[in-house]
Amino acid sequence: VVVGGFYADNNTFASSGVLYVALNIQKDSLGDVHAEAFKAKFLNDYSGDRTASRSADLINYEVDKIILRSDGGMVILAESNFVTESSSYNSYYQLYTVTYTYHYDNVMILSVNPDGSLDWGNVMRKSQSSENDDAFFSSYALFASEKELCLLYNRGIRRKSDIIKYVIDSKGVASESVIIPGNEELMLMPKGCKQVSANHLIIPCTDKSKPGLLNFSF
Repeated sequence: VVVGGFYADNNTFASSGVLYVALNIQKDSLGDVHAEAFKAKFLNDYSGDRTASRSADLINYEVDKIILRSDGGMVILAESNFVTESSSYNSYYQLYTVTYTYHYDNVMILSVNPDGSLDWGNVMRKSQSSENDDAFFSSYALFASEKELCLLYNRGIRRKSDIIKYVIDSKGVASESVIIPGNEELMLMPKGCKQVSANHLIIPCTDKSKPGLLNFSF
């Protein structure tokens, strides 16, 4: 069993590095906890999100998926997301209206070796925002194969937006392409996706505002 994620220094909510530990089930033994700090150059190259006072910290990123590597290492996927709130007063009805804006931005993809050191890192750059919809159409759908990861997402949270495919291999080399153009009026609901086999991914969607399921074959 592999356990991993981000860790933070004292007195900060920002992520300062990656943490790795392995549990041997057969021997019932827990290995050493390995921690490696993010280097400033790495964050400058990949994250684009830093605090004003600490250039080597990562903010607003939440680990949501960990994938086991065949050698005992792991791949971490962490997405930048946060919610902002605003209110306005309607003098005619004499009430306040509250608006929640959901922001889902870049996805960091980190490959960690079995000794806890960082093998490589990459980032899928995106910018998604929507209001009062609980972010149904934001984030990404993930398909994992033996040699690569594939992330699918809506470029924008609106009708007639392109659907993007982002593919990254075991060496950290990535490519991006449009697989469904916006004129198809399809919108993914990525959080509800399910990989049902080695070759198929099912994603809830809307087609011209009608609900449906999309079957991706790889």
